[in-house]
Amino acid sequence: MAAPIKHQRLRKRDRLSFRQTKWTLFTAFVLGVFFSLVQLANDFYQETHRLEETSSQLIQVLDQPASFAAFNTDKKLARELLVGYFSYAATYKASITDDQGQVLATSSSRLQEGVYRPLVDLLFGPFQKFEKKLFFQPPPTSVLDMTRLHEVGKLEVWVDSYLAGKLYI
Repeated sequence: MAAPIKHQRLRKRDRLSFRQTKWTLFTAFVLGVFFSLVQLANDFYQETHRLEETSSQLIQVLDQPASFAAFNTDKKLARELLVGYFSYAATYKASITDDQGQVLATSSSRLQEGVYRPLVDLLFGPFQKFEKKLFFQPPPTSVLDMTRLHEVGKLEVWVDSYLAGKLYI
């Protein structure tokens, strides 16, 4: 008579289904972490780009009036323009200078404070500086001068990165 076949029970961790489950969970975890990091990097890029684009648009809107103020060395108009820059909450400092480097107007406020300030400063820096050379076309004295632009000064705007950084966080 043949000996009966003994069925040997496998330990739980040696079973194929257990190993498949373990590797499936590990793969899902790694993919989740990877896609989360990709999403964070994408969000960071978009927030940085949005901050730069908003600041660039602000500079473009007031470019011609600032050029006119620099051309005429009009300190009163330059100060009034800077008041307009500060209607954008993230603006923390701005200045308009003429072509000789004389400051026509400058204005500043404090950097915003909050619980995320150290983290925002680490990720984005405390502020971003945007600079634009100002050009103006004075009334032409001849036909050749009709298309000539003259550099009349510089516009500098410092934008606090806290608002954008707080949205990102």
